[in-house]
Amino acid sequence: MLPTHLHLRLLEKRLCSYYSRINPPSAASLQRDIAGLVSAAVDVAHVAGAPGRSRHREVYVRGVQMTLVTSMEENEWDEVLRGGEAAEVVEKLGAEESVRLMGMVRR
Repeated sequence: MLPTHLHLRLLEKRLCSYYSRINPPSAASLQRDIAGLVSAAVDVAHVAGAPGRSRHREVYVRGVQMTLVTSMEENEWDEVLRGGEAAEVVEKLGAEESVRLMGMVRR
């Protein structure tokens, strides 16, 4: 079994390999799949109580935020660029990375 930080790196590399090959419906599907994968990984890592779960979930926040960016609509994306409430949702990602991720989806 892979340590969580290595698993996350593999997940990020896989997501980046989809550059300009994702359409909006598949971005939403990808977001659901990644959320399910994170949920399963956190449940496996569950030892005794919520603190263990939240610690492992924190490792995957970046991967989940990557999928959130790819499934954003144009008005949400504009709010991220302006620094509105939606910008807080993708706090773990840099501005350049967010722009690159937004380019993954063919619109």
